[in-house]
Amino acid sequence: MIYNDKNLYKRYIKRLLDIVLSITALILLAIPMLIIATVIKLDSDGPALFRQRRIGIHKREFIILKFRTMYTSASPDVPTHKLNTPEKWITHTGAFLRKTSLDELPQLINILAGQMSFVGPRPALWNQNDLIMLRDRFGANDIKPGLTGLAQISGRDLLDITEKARLDGEYVRRLGFLFDLRCCIITVFSVLARRGISDITDERTHYICSDHVNTTKEEVPPSVKCSPVKELASIDGGFFSSFSSAPKSTAETLYGGALPPIETQMTNSKFSVLMSVYNKEKPEYLDLALKSNLENQTLRPNEMILICDGVLTEELYNVISKYEMKYSGIFKVFRLTENVGLGRALRFGLEKCKYELIARSDSDDICVSERFEIQINFLEEHPEIDIVGSYIDEFKCCWSSPDRVKTLPLTHEKLVKLAKFRNPVNHMSAMFRKSSIISAGSYMHLPCAEDYFLWVRAICGGSRIANIDKILVHARIGNGMELRRGDRAYINSWKMLDRYMLEKSMINRFEYILNMIAVRWFVYMPPILKRLIYKTILRKSP
Repeated sequence: MIYNDKNLYKRYIKRLLDIVLSITALILLAIPMLIIATVIKLDSDGPALFRQRRIGIHKREFIILKFRTMYTSASPDVPTHKLNTPEKWITHTGAFLRKTSLDELPQLINILAGQMSFVGPRPALWNQNDLIMLRDRFGANDIKPGLTGLAQISGRDLLDITEKARLDGEYVRRLGFLFDLRCCIITVFSVLARRGISDITDERTHYICSDHVNTTKEEVPPSVKCSPVKELASIDGGFFSSFSSAPKSTAETLYGGALPPIETQMTNSKFSVLMSVYNKEKPEYLDLALKSNLENQTLRPNEMILICDGVLTEELYNVISKYEMKYSGIFKVFRLTENVGLGRALRFGLEKCKYELIARSDSDDICVSERFEIQINFLEEHPEIDIVGSYIDEFKCCWSSPDRVKTLPLTHEKLVKLAKFRNPVNHMSAMFRKSSIISAGSYMHLPCAEDYFLWVRAICGGSRIANIDKILVHARIGNGMELRRGDRAYINSWKMLDRYMLEKSMINRFEYILNMIAVRWFVYMPPILKRLIYKTILRKSP
């Protein structure tokens, strides 16, 4: 219980653990460190250790220790990625030490001296004023820098400076023994897998823009905001294999060519689209999501309801205002004065929807251009179905090169069996009849399980569900989903959900116990293992 006291851990226990663990590590690693120092001396002229001015707690300078990985003629105060042809400055031994992170071992001495901790923001160079200022904004300059940290295990060399500072601030907010332990465990896996480690000798720089990725900055339109990300030839597949080069227009990039005609309305059914947005959403993501719902559909909605869940940023309001002016009378915005959570926001929004058929859409996902037409036609042809979803693919950056695909059973009977253990409908792909959702009690506040709880109550109330065997939504991932599902609130939500299913005889006592064991095992699993399970078991390759 002592570890759960954040102030006690931060003030006393964290330092005690740093002392004990650094002394132990220095004793165990003394001989390997001596061997590394000898190899460095034999490989190139100069000292084995590299000393550099860094910024510590409260922006005080200290001298950090590392094994030297570059020739002594290299500039000591310039970050490696800012050097011209950096590979020529790195020694043969240095390249290996950087790839394995063994060059950081002498920082055990900094930890023992109280200048650093095992976990915390990585110490900035004394002249990295932009990073220092950003950390001030996120409150990350008032704790000791670390050997590893949340930014290190979330992308390391692949993150831009703003994202690093934001993650450093997030670490300060979540600081505690269990979170530090989790960071250390994931660091081990990340180092072994070389995850997020930039290989200077073989890299290409791409630019993530608001709606596509370009190979070079010169190809990016001046009006598009971009940030650089390195594509590493040493890492295969996944995020890094998804980049495309030749950019097209926004519409062509999203839909692979000329847009289909919008005028043709193949159905008499009118429908609403329901979306909620909160202040942490990125404006460029919201812009793409709204465009895919309002502009790029072969069957346009008759109305779109957007719920602003609390006060938003000025950039988000600017995006919303653009669509309010362009689609006056169709795009209807309701602003809540405080953040109430997704379940309550959608419950409010459902009441505002005018039409019986309602499509759910998320504020950072992209709908396929035929989505609404396909789902409306399906519900017209199957009046017995109350809720219909679809397959989705998941992407981190470029929707046309998805990382994984999520498929689900198609028929009501199979989905009822699945619902005992897993969510039977991809929420961002759902279209439903409003009367059935109201009969089921509408959305309720149940963090991380608002939609699952709704589908279960609808099933128990006699509603029938189905899925369409087509990918109708490109769902954005890489937004901390695994970390969010490591929160204890996820356990409480599942407990309430499973108790409801048990009371309704949807599951038996044994299945209830099995679910509770499974969710605890999943929640406390390191995110790296969660990602592996998502990739190999819960999802398919595209």
